[in-house]
Amino acid sequence: MSNAAKSPVEVTWKIEKTGTTLEISYEIENRSGELIHVLDQTIIPQERGIELAPMRAIVRNDAPGVVSIVKGHIRPRAGQAVGSEYTPGSRPLENGKKVAGMASIPLPLVAWHPYMTMQPLAKDPTQAVLEIGYLTSDPPKGRKEWDEEPLVTGGKMKIPSLAYVLERQKIVKTMPLPLP
Repeated sequence: MSNAAKSPVEVTWKIEKTGTTLEISYEIENRSGELIHVLDQTIIPQERGIELAPMRAIVRNDAPGVVSIVKGHIRPRAGQAVGSEYTPGSRPLENGKKVAGMASIPLPLVAWHPYMTMQPLAKDPTQAVLEIGYLTSDPPKGRKEWDEEPLVTGGKMKIPSLAYVLERQKIVKTMPLPLP
């Protein structure tokens, strides 16, 4: 188990290899003094709407020998074209409360993002970090807070607006754990 450096939002996590996947389990504790919105509900854009994929996570390079598993919003690189830039779905987390989450990462490890191409992972990472995005409850003044997107399964899902996420997302990053 590993804790992030002291932060108003604490993450404890573990990583295990199960067959052909890495199974990530984590718990987030809100000590911020206010309601936050945890950005750990990955969505995948589809032709007819968005697909909720809460067990998926962005996989990217971190430091040499370290892979980063991200539950949050990652912007496209400068000059990288994407059809649409979506934010993840969020879950509210009251001050003093905890919420648990999971992710399942296919092996072998490859860089992945739900709507853009990521740089290939460096060879043979030996450690992983978990990064989780969250929003404080102070959306940008004069900007839309939430969008409603159609779900491929029918209905709509409320997600934070891109402006809200770009201006207010904070990331809590854990200490590295060895890859199993």
